[in-house]
Amino acid sequence: RTVVVTDDISSASADEVHRRRGIAGDLVVFKIAGAAADEGRSLDDVARVAARANERCRSLGVAFSGCTLPGADRRLFEVPLGRMAVGMGVHGEPGIREQEMPSADQLAHLFTESLLHERPSSADNVSGARVVVILNGLGTVKYEELFVVYRRVARELAEAGLTVVDARVGEFVTSFDMAGASMTLLWLDDELESLWAAPADAPAFHKAYTEPEEHALQTDSSHGSSAPGVIPAATDDSRTAAMTVAKALRSIRSAIDEHADELGRLDSVAGDGDHGIGMQRGVRAAVEAADTACKQGAGVRTTLARAADEWANRGPIGGQGAAW
Repeated sequence: RTVVVTDDISSASADEVHRRRGIAGDLVVFKIAGAAADEGRSLDDVARVAARANERCRSLGVAFSGCTLPGADRRLFEVPLGRMAVGMGVHGEPGIREQEMPSADQLAHLFTESLLHERPSSADNVSGARVVVILNGLGTVKYEELFVVYRRVARELAEAGLTVVDARVGEFVTSFDMAGASMTLLWLDDELESLWAAPADAPAFHKAYTEPEEHALQTDSSHGSSAPGVIPAATDDSRTAAMTVAKALRSIRSAIDEHADELGRLDSVAGDGDHGIGMQRGVRAAVEAADTACKQGAGVRTTLARAADEWANRGPIGGQGAAW
């Protein structure tokens, strides 16, 4: 059985999908086919779901420089300074056109607009669709830059009404030292979502078991937690205690602001000197979260939990824990 991956929307028109190349969609198709095979399905059924995954997968890539093959003394192609090649192949094939170098947000818009326009015919609607997103670095565009782009991608997909079931940001399908990136959208159905959720353990791709969304919600509920925007009922005493917590956090903020430089100096002895800044960032986030919770009538448990979450999300990291 042969299944050809044809996810690259730039390599042929929508009327000639069979002539398209495979780029980062290779990962999607191979992963889903592997999950089906691991379930013990027949060869025919593995080929069927692989073809289904390919039919519902779309990708677009860009490059800011070509790649250099092992042993070669020059790149396969050059991209002029300040320009970007659109639609290059995973083996280093040059793009179909060039354009001015975009900002991160403009690149995210190019990816999302192009891929949403190429919605597969079997995906009935954009609004409410469930998708997997892969933002893939091609060799020398690294995680920090990719996450800046994904920030805008996530916003535009949400505005289009899509639900991102899983997002993968990193280097998965590369072209040696090429500076570039690609984005892949997999439009899920129930079968594909189940196979994508299956665990995987390969040298370049790891995926733990993904708990079904409905079960995750039931588990959270059983422990008495609530959705982020919902404030559980609280007694008068609990709300009073919550206001005391918020007041205490404001006092902590004042103390940290006063001694931020000293905290940074202490951290610089064994770290990178940013402990004061990190503590300021964390406590300010915690104060804001606590004040907001109190205004919404939260009790002390909810107020503490939300303040702690915000401090953890935006506060000290790495070696700063020792100083803290």
